[in-house]
Formats: sequence, structure tokens, C-alpha cells
Amino acid sequence: KSLWPELLKLFNLLVSFWAMTLIIQNQSAVPFRWSPSGFVYLGIHITLSLSGLYKANFIPLIRKIKEDLAHWTSLPLSPIGRVNLFKMNILPRLLYVFQMVPVLLTRRSLSILNSSLSSFLWRNKRARLKLQKLQLRVGDGGLSLPNIKYYQLACLGRYLWEWFRNDPRSTWLSIEGPSHIEQVYTTLFIILILIIFTLDLWFMAAAWCWIFLLTLRGYKTKFPSDVVSHHTKLYNVIICHNAAQFIDLIIKLNGGLQRKFNILLYPFYRPHLSFQTASRF
Repeated sequence: KSLWPELLKLFNLLVSFWAMTLIIQNQSAVPFRWSPSGFVYLGIHITLSLSGLYKANFIPLIRKIKEDLAHWTSLPLSPIGRVNLFKMNILPRLLYVFQMVPVLLTRRSLSILNSSLSSFLWRNKRARLKLQKLQLRVGDGGLSLPNIKYYQLACLGRYLWEWFRNDPRSTWLSIEGPSHIEQVYTTLFIILILIIFTLDLWFMAAAWCWIFLLTLRGYKTKFPSDVVSHHTKLYNVIICHNAAQFIDLIIKLNGGLQRKFNILLYPFYRPHLSFQTASRF
């Protein structure tokens, strides 16, 4: 009787070996091609490692955009026409990759794109206005030139917002999201704030803080415990209903921007500001 388990293990091993032998022999008959270097799906190069996504997708795209802008420089177009050409031809190409590949552009790549765009707008001559001026709205004296960095942040932040909102209509959330998706809201929010602080977008960080506080306003004395993990410091802050403590927690994420942040929140920011007082705004 003691030999039966060993015989069963040996039998299973032989069956597995036999099945693998058949798969290898019939591999040419099956329309499936092994790709050790990755594959292309809907125009996106899928690599074996995340580190290879940037090199496989962004580098060729930036090189192609640089060549196209250099080729179009001699076209008889006005500055507004050149901006519209960038919006209609270059921007859609960037947006597609921005939404499909969760990788931020490096400073060097962003500098190459902005430099090529500036040369295209001014026909390889000295720029009369900075890109920051041209990126202003038409009513503010600009040409509504798209900001590449902000557009990529918007594309990546869109998926963060979907995770944060947990819309039941988004079927991909139930497929890709973990079983404890409710407990990652706080983590995603803090990650987004860290990204904004890193890129020095302090005005957007303040807006996100106030949006989050106004969202909590509807709960007041009762906050659902399944939204924020009990193991986070933010949970205790919310339970205490102290908006000022929450603001201080966000400010501590980047001490260098504390002065700007306080100035922006003035006159609403007070050390003794309670949650009930903040809810009146």
C-alpha cells in the first residue's frame, strides 16, 4: 500500500513529460509564435520588463516626431497654423502612448520635444516668446499651445482617478483591481500628491487637497471604515474630523513647499480649523 503514492507521482511525472514532448513536437503546427523579446499589441511594444517599455515606445516616437517637425519647418504656415498642426498631428500620437504606457517622460526627452517644437514654431530662428507664454490661453495672451508634461500627467492621473472613484461601470477595475481595492484609495491619493509635489505643481496639489476635503464634508460625523485602511495615519486624522491636521499631513510630504502652500490656503488655513468649520466653505 505504501508504494501506491510513489507510483502515482511517477505516473503523473511521465504523463507531464509525455504531454510536454507532444507540445514541443507540434509547436510548428500551432499558430503561436514565441517572442522572447516581446511583441506589439495595438501599436504598443510590450517588453518582458517594465524598464524596456520606455526605450521600446518613447524613444522611436520622439525620434519620429523630431524628424517630422524638422521636415515641416519650411512650410508656409503662420504661428497659429503651426500650433494647430501640432495639436492635430503630433499631440494625438503622444496622447495614445501616454495613455497606454504608464511611464513618465524623462527630462531629457521632454527637453528634446520642447526644443524641437520651439524650432518648428519659430522656423529654426531665435524664439521671440517662451513656450510657457505660448501655452497660456488665448484670452491671456497665449496661443493655447499644449503643455506636453501636463498632458502626460492628465493621462496617467486618469487611471488613478478611476481607482480612487471605483466606478462600477468600469469593468476593467474588477478585472485588474485587487480584492482590497477600497484600502488603496489613500495610497493612490498620497502617490498623486507626491508626483505633483515632485514636479512643483503646488497649485494642483492644493486643489486636490481641497477636493478631498470637500468630499469628506458630506460624511461629517460618520465616515465609512471600508474606504481608508485602519493601519494608515490618515484614517485617524479623518476619524478625528480635523481638516487642519489633514492639511498638515499633506504639507509634511514636502517641507520645501510649505511656504507656498500656506500662502495659497490663506485665509482659510488656521491651526485651530476644525472639520465642522471647514465644511462651511
